[in-house]
Amino acid sequence: VLPRLDRSSALPLLRDALPVAIAIAMNVLYLRLLVIMVSLISDADETGLYVTAFRVFEMLIGLPTLVLSVALPLLAVAGAEDAERLRYGLQRTIEVALVAAAALALVTVACAPLVPVLFGDDFEGAVPMLRIQAWALIPLFLGQVLGIALVALHRH
Repeated sequence: VLPRLDRSSALPLLRDALPVAIAIAMNVLYLRLLVIMVSLISDADETGLYVTAFRVFEMLIGLPTLVLSVALPLLAVAGAEDAERLRYGLQRTIEVALVAAAALALVTVACAPLVPVLFGDDFEGAVPMLRIQAWALIPLFLGQVLGIALVALHRH
């Protein structure tokens, strides 16, 4: 049995997936451009410190997508069947995401002094950068929830 492409089924899937794929690609491109911009406006030591803090932060960026992808099927069904249920589910998801993101940001800020332990004493300067970047987790989590809501409503 050879795999076949059913164009009538593939086109709606592509139409739904393409905007999400473009948004993810732009997100990755933006984050890579930040590293390039820092390298252009700073010296090599500062760029190294920024990249070190960014690598730790980059590991945390995927958590909202991983954790909140569980909510997509629930919100999609609620969005198709019952607007009140969607509102309730979305409100609870935003509340949980906000608490989780704030907790993760606090843990990251508290654990930031471990950077020199992991990477060496030369990277002590990455600690304040990581402490600043950690707070970006809150809008990342909330943005992920709203993105999932848009996909559930087919308004992406």
